[in-house]
This record gives sequence, structure tokens and C-alpha cells, in this order.
Amino acid sequence: MESKYLSKQVQRILNISFKHVSKPQLKNLADVIVALFFNTSFTLREIASKIPGESNVKHKLKRLVYFLDTLSIDEEFFKSYVKVLFSLPNFCFRRRKYLTILLDTTTLLDDFMILSASISYKGRAIPIYVRIWEGIYEKYDFKARVREFLHFLSKILPKHNYELVADRGFQGFDMVKIFKESGWDYVIRLQKNYCVKKKESPSYIQLSLFEDGFYEEATIGKGRPIEKANLVVNSITNEEGEKVKWYLLTTLKDGERAVADYSRRMWIEESFKDLKGILRWESYTKKIPQKKRLEKMIIISCLSYAIRLSLGSEIEIPPSEESKTSVIKRFEHIISSSYRSVKKLFSILVTSFRLNYQRSQHYYNLFFG
Repeated sequence: MESKYLSKQVQRILNISFKHVSKPQLKNLADVIVALFFNTSFTLREIASKIPGESNVKHKLKRLVYFLDTLSIDEEFFKSYVKVLFSLPNFCFRRRKYLTILLDTTTLLDDFMILSASISYKGRAIPIYVRIWEGIYEKYDFKARVREFLHFLSKILPKHNYELVADRGFQGFDMVKIFKESGWDYVIRLQKNYCVKKKESPSYIQLSLFEDGFYEEATIGKGRPIEKANLVVNSITNEEGEKVKWYLLTTLKDGERAVADYSRRMWIEESFKDLKGILRWESYTKKIPQKKRLEKMIIISCLSYAIRLSLGSEIEIPPSEESKTSVIKRFEHIISSSYRSVKKLFSILVTSFRLNYQRSQHYYNLFFG
């Protein structure tokens, strides 16, 4: 597949949303997104070698470094980025009564910590905002990072009903307070060792002893109790065939919805496998890369990943093969083998994106300006 053609199609999408970015920068952004379809490591030299064009790798590398150093990934950039994701085919942003925001942390080797907020799409989780900090063994204030993170996240999202979904790393009195400050609903998984007092009950019970059910206005914890909290206890069988109980703290009044929404958090694990494995996040050189360049490349790679998912999910395969072949693998196969099919897929993507964006334009202008 001719990468120049792919870059032109990606640029057609970017032109609609990234209106504040200059044309040369938009072309560079499109070229890098396409280069990330083919990279075999996350070194700048490897990514540069996949950039469309006839110039040599040395020249492409200089161009890539200059592009990263001059690209402003700020509030305006993320607003444009969010518009792209929310306008992807079948995302149906305006039709959704609420949107789950999946929070998680991960690391890149022993060098960087990543805090991400993701949306669910096509059975995966696409990061809509990420922050990176250098050093994972140094002392830091995790709660302060989360508060700052959520504050910025609220500024880049259009007004809507959002729900934060988080794992046990986000439990505790202080974290619940931070989540409440966002004004959004939330579902947080708890450890089973909490002591919990049911509504109108005089005594505490170990959370692990609770039966499945929905417990309204419970008191969770003794030292710094979380009061009038809704608690959902739900048993599941995991992929290994083991029975596991979920203990979910939530603002929701619907226990079944809380369970269904939390189950999407599992998609983050699959997405991080894709991003670290297929997009090679951790395969940079032994020398620790410059943080700002790495952070920008990771954000751009998330956009590249979203386009892959959108295109790959449109590829028709026999029902017997659906569970065997991932969406990303389908995309990789067709992009290396069928020009006509890729041209058709991009035509569908661009047309659908334009229509979705136009339908939401008034809505975006109302809240983004």
C-alpha cells in the first residue's frame, strides 16, 4: 500500500478538526500517524524511516525531531483530538446518554509512569488524554497528579454525562473526594478488606463477607469513612475460570449498570497490550528518550491506534474467524495486501467522519467555542 495515499486520507480527517494547526504541521502529523502503521520499534529513527516520501532516513529524522519540538500539544490540541475520536464511525457520541471514562496507570519499563483516561470503542479502550511522568520509583503525590489530571480532562471534553471507571489503585477517602470534585458519576473497585456498615446497621462487617447485591447508603471504612455510599457486590467467572467478586463503590443507583460499566475497564488491558506490543511503546533505545518527545509520540500513536481500530472493524471476515483475528491484525493484513480494499475503507471512514463531525459541530461550538 502506497503510504503517500494513506497520509493524504488521514490528512483529510485532520483538516476538519485540527483547524488551529498549520498545513505543514498537519501534513507532518498525518505522515507520522501513517508511519506508526508500519513501525517495528518506538525509536525516532525507526518511525522516521516509515514516514512517506523519497528523502533519506537522516533527513526524515531531522524533520520528525523538528516537528515534535515545534508541535504544541496543549488544551486546543486535545480538544481537536477528542473531536476526531467522538466523530469516528459508529461512535455515536450524541446518542449516548452517558460516556464512560476508563482511568488507569501503566509504566514504560522502569522509566516512565503513564496516567490515562480512555473511552471504549470497538471492544478496546482508546486513550483520550494521557500524562507521563519520568521515574517510577521516586516519591510523588499520586492524589495531586490525579486531581490535576481530572481538572485538565474536564477542560477538553464537551459538556455531557460522563462516568469515571477506576480500579483498586484509585480507592480510598481522598480519591473519592477528588472524583466527587469532578462532578461526574463514578464506579471504583474496592479491596475486600474494607469494613462496611450497612444503612441503619449499628455494626461493621468485613466486605469479603457480603453477599451479591446492591447496598444503598453504606458506610465504607472506619478511620476516614466514606459515608452514604452505594456499594455493589457481584460475582463473576474470569477468563481463567476462577470465581471472583467485584466490590464496587459508585454514585449510580443502578447496580447492573455499575457492573456492566466496570466490565469495560478490562478493555484497557487489551489496549495496553496493543499499544505496548503492536505500536512498540516500550521498544525505545536503552538510552532514556527525551520525555517531551516521547509523550508527544505516545499521544500521536493513540490517534493512529484509533484510526486502525476504526478501519479494521469495517473489514468483513467469516464469523468463524472473528474470535481468532483481532481488529488490529485484520487492519495490518489488508493494508499490506489490498490497495482496492483500503481505498474503499478510507472512503467510508472519511465520509462517515465528515457527516458525524458536521452533525456535532454546533454542539462542539457551543461548549468549546
